[in-house]
Amino acid sequence: MPPSMQESAARGESGEDHPPCAPLPPDALYIHVPFCLRKCAYCDFHSVPLGIESETDYIEALLCEVRAVSESLRFRTVYIGGGTPTSLSSVMFSRLLAGIDGRLGAGSSPPVEYTIETNPATLEREKITALEASSVNRISVGIQTFNKAGLAVLGRAHDAAQAVSAVRLLRNAGFGNLNLDMLFGWPGQTIEMLREDLGKFLDLRPEHVSAYCLSVEHGTPLARAIRDGSLQPLSDDAQADMLDEVVETMESGGYRRYEVSNFAQPGRESLHNRAYWENRPYVGCGSGACSYANGTRTENTRDIQKYILAISRGERPMENSETLSPEKSARETLVMGLRMTEGINLHEFNKRTGFDALVLCADAISGHVAAGRLEILDGRLRLTRQGFQVANRIWSDLV
Repeated sequence: MPPSMQESAARGESGEDHPPCAPLPPDALYIHVPFCLRKCAYCDFHSVPLGIESETDYIEALLCEVRAVSESLRFRTVYIGGGTPTSLSSVMFSRLLAGIDGRLGAGSSPPVEYTIETNPATLEREKITALEASSVNRISVGIQTFNKAGLAVLGRAHDAAQAVSAVRLLRNAGFGNLNLDMLFGWPGQTIEMLREDLGKFLDLRPEHVSAYCLSVEHGTPLARAIRDGSLQPLSDDAQADMLDEVVETMESGGYRRYEVSNFAQPGRESLHNRAYWENRPYVGCGSGACSYANGTRTENTRDIQKYILAISRGERPMENSETLSPEKSARETLVMGLRMTEGINLHEFNKRTGFDALVLCADAISGHVAAGRLEILDGRLRLTRQGFQVANRIWSDLV
């Protein structure tokens, strides 16, 4: 057991040196647009194909909820996700952005970081014009891969040419903070295909890249295709080799890995996502959106019609609620913080949660430290390079 852990253990089993600090009010707002052109083969997010529900009724209800939460809160970051927000009609897309700006900018400065997701197949000239007129200052483009076979396996609605065109259109419109989403480890991908993809991503010089290893989620078309044998998943070892390739290539290209799946040029890390990784309070608006404040996590109904009806009646569209115990909240804070390469500041963790992390998870931490998967350095607990390869196992042990 490292000396620092011995010293902590002397304080007792709970590790509670003092009460936790009072929680700060939420300053991160997530806005969910559930519509998309079609459901991607790997996606298990809350989304529906456009046309099944009324986009007009939904957007008006959504703006009503945004108005309600912004009456008493000021948001430092805003993130509009989905689905695909740019799958909305041009009229409703403009209405959404103008309505949010009209509310969040009233009597205060606009958010420091204001991100919106887009799909290359839905980024039309009218929507870029609406973006230019808004306070949006960061765009996240869902490219995933440039490989034709990969796009087909993943069920994406765009092609490689549209992906490149979307980035160029956004650059020409003056957007200087772009994230590009990459998905690797899909059935049929080879290391050569991945290297070609990485080269094309780097050629576009985005400020930020989110590079996710494919996880096959139960109930998705991709999971069914693997189950019936029409697609063969890559082995864990093959995916691990690809992760190494992604990390080495991105870092050599000038991007710092600051979170398990996220790489950024200096100073271009996602401020909004840090709210999640630091387990700070946030507000979610829209069907299926989650909020977290004062130790309680709530989730809006995913039923779009129920959501619209609740808003029209002046009711909260909440469907689920869970109040976390102080210990569970502390463990979640620990696990989420270890997603970041900087890890967690042990003193600040203790001050914030009232728990000493090295006591709370003594056996798990000491085991992973001894195995070289975790390290304690300069008062911080963090994953090693080896630890990132088995991060899910470590997080599970800590929870």
